[in-house]
Amino acid sequence: MTLSIVIVNWNTRERVLTCLGSIYSAQLVRKFEVWVVDNASSDGSVEAIGSIFPEASLIRNTRNVGFAKACNQAIRASQGQYLFLLNSDAMLRRGSVDEMIEFMRANENVGALGPQLLNDDGSAQSSCARFPTVMSEALHLAGLGQKLVNDRKLNSQRKQGPRPVDWVSGAALLLRRDAISQVGLFDEDFFLYSEETELCWRLWQKGWEVWFLPSTTVYHLGGGSSALRPVENYEQLYLSKIHFFAKAYGQHAANKLRLVIRVGAFMKLIVWGIVIAARFPLDRESSAFKRFRREMALLR
Repeated sequence: MTLSIVIVNWNTRERVLTCLGSIYSAQLVRKFEVWVVDNASSDGSVEAIGSIFPEASLIRNTRNVGFAKACNQAIRASQGQYLFLLNSDAMLRRGSVDEMIEFMRANENVGALGPQLLNDDGSAQSSCARFPTVMSEALHLAGLGQKLVNDRKLNSQRKQGPRPVDWVSGAALLLRRDAISQVGLFDEDFFLYSEETELCWRLWQKGWEVWFLPSTTVYHLGGGSSALRPVENYEQLYLSKIHFFAKAYGQHAANKLRLVIRVGAFMKLIVWGIVIAARFPLDRESSAFKRFRREMALLR
C-alpha cells in the first residue's frame, strides 16, 4: 500500500462527505486507503459516511479524544508507506497528492511535506511558518504579527518554488512513515492545535527535513469543527502553544509565554469592556461580547 489518507471528524457531516468525495474523484494514480476517525459526532456523520462511502475504513470513538490521538489511531491501523493527513473541511485537487509523493520519492530526507492551502475563492492561505517564539507570540497578541512577524514571505505563492520551512499546516500534511517510525507519533497531550508544529520540531531534531511545496494546492475551507466551540478552542489554542514551548524550549520559556498571554488577554479585556459599556444595553450576541468572553477564557 502506497498511501493512507487520514481524516478526523467531529460533527462536520456535510464537509467530511465533500472531503471524501474529492478524494475518490481525484483519480489518484497509486493504491490508497482512506481512514476516517470519528470523535463521537452527534450529527449523523458516522451513518452518512458508512452509507455513502463504505470503502472508507471508519473508526468510531465513543468520546472526543482530540485530533492528535485520533490521528494516531488511524496511523497505527493503516498500512501506507506515506500518510496524508487531511482536514474534514479540506478538498483534494486532482494530481495534488501524486505530485507530493513524487517530490518525497525524489527527496529522501524529507519527512513532512505541505502544499499551498487555498480558500474557497482560490486565494492563498497561510500554509507554513517559522517556529514560534515568545516575541512572535507577543506580537501576534498585540495585533502586530502580520506586519512584524516575517512569515508572510514564507507563504508567498508559487514563484519561490519548493523550500524547507520550520513547520507546515496539519490541514493537508504528507508524512513519510519511515520518519514517523523513527521520531514517534503525535503527542497525545495536544488535544487540538500545535500538534503538527511539535511533530515537525521532532523531525528536524532527528535529521529529517520539512518542506513546503507551493506548486501543489489543496482547498481548505476552514471553520469546520473549530467553529462549533469558538471560546473553548481559542483557549485550547494557547494551552497547546504553552505545551509546545515547554517541550521544545523548556518550562522557563513556557512560563514566559503564559505571562505574555495573560497580559495580552487582560489588555484586550479592558478594550472590549469599554466597547461593551459604550454600547449598553448588553448584547450577548455581539462580536464585542464574544471577544470579551474569549479573552476571559485565556485568563483561566
